[in-house]
Amino acid sequence: MYQKGVANIILVVVIVAIVAGVGGYFVLNRQAPSPESVPTPTPSPIQDPVSIPTPSPIPPPLPTRPVISQLSPSSGPVGTMVIINGNGFTPSGEDKREKRENEVYMEMSKNYTGYLGSFGASSDGKELRFTIPSGAGSCSPGKEICTKEIISISPGDRKIYVKNTRGLSNVVVFTVTTAPMR
Repeated sequence: MYQKGVANIILVVVIVAIVAGVGGYFVLNRQAPSPESVPTPTPSPIQDPVSIPTPSPIPPPLPTRPVISQLSPSSGPVGTMVIINGNGFTPSGEDKREKRENEVYMEMSKNYTGYLGSFGASSDGKELRFTIPSGAGSCSPGKEICTKEIISISPGDRKIYVKNTRGLSNVVVFTVTTAPMR
């Protein structure tokens, strides 16, 4: 009797395996319908169109600090007209709150930087013109206490930078070629 029960169990397992194999074969080998037999869906008209908001205009970039790209000429005697090329300079008349526009400074010595003056730039803020003076003072606009002392500009390499409401520029070198005349 024990042998008959084992034989029946084996027979049932074999039949289940055959049925599962045949069924699996048909499921896995089922062909996809051909594109011609599948109907193409047609879009239905939109009943309530959704309005797409117009994008906001891109805000203008924040002003950048002044940048000096070139001095022209890069050397000369006192009285030389110098053109600073770069960007970020305040155009003439733009800064209505203060009388300062573009303050130009020159290093006179390791311990002293002189104020050469305030100058308006071109309308696009890319060019600034000034003349190398015979001397520079310490009284820049906005200072409450200053010495009113004028220091003569002597020959040598002098660091120049620009300050405006956007910040301080990089430093460039102008070579003063002769001593100021007295």
